[in-house]
Amino acid sequence: EALRNAAGSLEGKLLVGVINSIGVRRDAGAVELLTEQLESKNADVASAAAVALGRIGNPAATKSLRPKLAGGSLAVRSAVAEGCILCAERSLADGNTKDATDIYDEVRKAEVPHQRIVEATRGAILARGKDGIPLLVEQLRSSDKKLFEMSLSTAREFPGGDVDQTLAAELEKAPPERAALVVLAMADRTQTVKVLAILKAAGSGPVQVRLAAIKALGQVGNATCLDPLLEIAHDTDAELASAAKEALVVLPGDSVDEDLAARLAKADGKTFPLLIELVGQRRIEANEILLKAVKNSDSSVRIAALKALGNTASQKYLSVLVAAVVKPTSADDAEAAQLALKTAAIRMPDREVCAAELADSLDGSSGPTQIVLLDILGS
Repeated sequence: EALRNAAGSLEGKLLVGVINSIGVRRDAGAVELLTEQLESKNADVASAAAVALGRIGNPAATKSLRPKLAGGSLAVRSAVAEGCILCAERSLADGNTKDATDIYDEVRKAEVPHQRIVEATRGAILARGKDGIPLLVEQLRSSDKKLFEMSLSTAREFPGGDVDQTLAAELEKAPPERAALVVLAMADRTQTVKVLAILKAAGSGPVQVRLAAIKALGQVGNATCLDPLLEIAHDTDAELASAAKEALVVLPGDSVDEDLAARLAKADGKTFPLLIELVGQRRIEANEILLKAVKNSDSSVRIAALKALGNTASQKYLSVLVAAVVKPTSADDAEAAQLALKTAAIRMPDREVCAAELADSLDGSSGPTQIVLLDILGS
């Protein structure tokens, strides 16, 4: 009441401040006052009144705002459109879907700033529910960058699983630069995402789409994605191979860890060092296999095994890494062994026992090796 009374005797910025406060408080008793202020010659005052009416959002406020979309001052029309969108949101929240849809459509068709049209289009899609999917597709194919970007963000918040099939279909039709963005939107819908569609995109097609799909699999994939990702990890395209390895490291699911451990037990050839690397980065317990791999004749296997032990070895196996530093199998192994021991030592839960073992290893070591061990002991 105090704010309403003050509004009758103020003007300019002070009046705008009071109107803003009325709007934040959603004072339904101020609708008549705000409707009068819509006619103010001061564009700031009229704009504030329009937004305040939108925040109140009841039928009376909506009735005052809607005619101004077509007949109001152009200087105020953006605020009127914002107010109408707020009213539509209130109607939608109250379950008045038809009213909300009608208001959104009015704003979309009005002569208002483009940003308001974008906002209203988003609302019109969501208010229609499943029936809004065709309108969403229209924006996904729009040449207007803002509408396209809005369609991606709206797709992420769209309820239910129907839109996932739509996105999967659009993925095959969109140009590469857009298809890559569609993939990312699909992956953000973690509960209903069509993993098979993303898996297909990861396997073939334009590189930028494949990269987006591979990255997405790391977010929403599962054990069924292991074979395709392992294959891509050996691709001649270094960027694709690197992306596949990164996806494999973060691929969700305990079953993925179990599958990788089982594969490691019977792996050979070029797949062996890759699986060792993955086991290490995912911190999967496979110490017995890794200990054997440290003695492998292939330096790439030995180095991968040392790095993996750095991430996974318990105190029990620290002596293996100490030995690899003190007496490396070859010069190629030395750097990997030092890094692995440092990584493992820092992880050890009992610092004193670990420190004692490192200190004992100093006796009989060469000068350069002692320096390395002291550095690790300090770390």
